[in-house]
Amino acid sequence: MITARQYGSHPFAFSPSAVPLLAARDGLAFWHQYSLLLALVPFGWLVLRKRHPALLDILLGVLVVNGLVVFGAHGGYLDFFVPGYTVCAVLIAAGLDARPALRWGPVALAAMVLAASLPGRYRDLRPSRAPLVMNYVDRIEHELPPNAVIIEHMIWGNADQMYFPIRYAKSVAQRLTGILYVHDDEIAVTKPMVGWLKELEVSQELTRQLLAAPEPKRFELLVRHYDGSRPLYTDSPQVFEAAGKGGAYRGFFWRITDQPGHVLESDPARDLTWVEEQLALAQRCGLDQAKEEQTCVSALLLNQAHFYWATAQRDDARLSALQVGRLCDRSATALSFASSYLARMGCRSEARGIWGQLCAVAPYDANTWIAKGFLEVQEGSLAEALVSLNRAGALDRAQNPQQVAYLKAMCYLQLGQPARAEQEAGPAIWSNIQRDLRKRRGAK
Repeated sequence: MITARQYGSHPFAFSPSAVPLLAARDGLAFWHQYSLLLALVPFGWLVLRKRHPALLDILLGVLVVNGLVVFGAHGGYLDFFVPGYTVCAVLIAAGLDARPALRWGPVALAAMVLAASLPGRYRDLRPSRAPLVMNYVDRIEHELPPNAVIIEHMIWGNADQMYFPIRYAKSVAQRLTGILYVHDDEIAVTKPMVGWLKELEVSQELTRQLLAAPEPKRFELLVRHYDGSRPLYTDSPQVFEAAGKGGAYRGFFWRITDQPGHVLESDPARDLTWVEEQLALAQRCGLDQAKEEQTCVSALLLNQAHFYWATAQRDDARLSALQVGRLCDRSATALSFASSYLARMGCRSEARGIWGQLCAVAPYDANTWIAKGFLEVQEGSLAEALVSLNRAGALDRAQNPQQVAYLKAMCYLQLGQPARAEQEAGPAIWSNIQRDLRKRRGAK
């Protein structure tokens, strides 16, 4: 469900300069759904205007509201086009009845288009189209104990690809029923937290501490002082590193340990083979499916790179991150994270190469230019970074606004403009910047 509370903080995310590009992209989404049947839409419009004007007014109202949500407010998530697709289907159906004398012409056209598209649609919809889903569930059953607790943080990857299969397995296939997963945002909200703290089986003392702590502190406090009987896992190493804990790499997930440091509980070579097998299956199911599954498996590869980096195996870390560019060349999400991670490691030429792949895949995605801005900040090209970050904001102001503000503030700081930096950051992000700068000075 989409609510004003979720997206009211960034209405009209796109700037006027991005309107033609996004209109073309959104038009392609409708073409992908209906192809030549779109030719019947204007006929349907005329039919409804003459015979059912009230219905036409309702459909127009739905289109306007859907357009504001999808195009103006949130960034064009294709799932949110469903009301628009429904309106289009009604207009196509009305268009089939444009004139009795010509009725069989549109019907024949529709029949031919549907017949021509049936093989591809069947391929898209058949259950075997997504082999990774159940293979991924099989792997989770191998990676995690049956009573595991997963803290979802998603520092890289995509929650849809990683957690929807778990929801499906729990709700439909009746598998993984003992596994509990919670998003880190839920830890800061008192009402849902009270419910799942009981499932975590933590002590009453820790429960009281969490409820009494300020909301921003609860997440780290839980991980730092966790005393539940159920084993704790996470998809992101930053979860345990920030809390002074350790982690055992298991592939998609890390087992959180009391002893700081990083240990290996999975075979990286076997993990890579598994990834290659899954992507080969996905490739045979179509390019769109390959892109989705590349996004999912890239989280495993980046976890692997992080393990190597944290254990001072620099060459292996670089190679693992480069595997994302080799294997996940259609996923903008995967390429964006890989480019930024390589830049953070200091492998800037390789990061540039991955970013080139990213720009070819998603040149009008704001995250593409955020990744370029991050890379340019690492290179010290501050003026160029500001250009890239401003372009990201022009394409979509709702994409990672905190990261954009943080990076722009760091640029202005290094350019000797602290007042402008503080203005760009805002109070909360400026506090984080000051904290990070203190940590860097302490590390030196």
